[in-house]
Amino acid sequence: MIAGRSTACPNQTASDAASWHYAGWRFGLERQLSYTPRGIALKVQSADCFSNPGLQRLTEKEMTLDDAIMQNHAALDTMVKGDHSGYVALRSDHDDVTWGNPFGPFARGRKSVEATLASAAARMSGGRAADFDRIATYVADNLAVVVEVEHAETLAGGADAVSPRALRVTSVFRLEGNAWKLVHRHADPITTPR
Repeated sequence: MIAGRSTACPNQTASDAASWHYAGWRFGLERQLSYTPRGIALKVQSADCFSNPGLQRLTEKEMTLDDAIMQNHAALDTMVKGDHSGYVALRSDHDDVTWGNPFGPFARGRKSVEATLASAAARMSGGRAADFDRIATYVADNLAVVVEVEHAETLAGGADAVSPRALRVTSVFRLEGNAWKLVHRHADPITTPR
């Protein structure tokens, strides 16, 4: 589940307050994704920080594949609200990045992918990511493939009301330095037999 929550943690800065949270309660932790000029910074804290202001401020950690997958889910949540910056920040910095979405043909290269993302985001607003069904995960030394069905509630294409949508998605992550980056994503609406 994706949720925008404010923290009651001490020493919170203005940039912390502007960040949003992914409520992933695995191992009793909440993960906070903050957009910075250098990309997404992932911070982790005890979930108790939200009810106990006496706990210490968040501490940064290295991004694991699980963290990148959660960023990918959080990026979908912002995308269905009309903001593609989560995907831009998670996208590989190399020019071999590719993207396929239900709105058009594949895009290749950073600039083309960013333009494709911006175009898709402009078609959406007021939605939210609802759930993710993991079908399979394949991991090698520096490459990982995640196959999922993404469920969201969207207000797309000029619709008057939010409606549920499901996409089958293949995401390919590559380890670049200390971070897993999204190097390919393909999403389409075919989730039932035809």
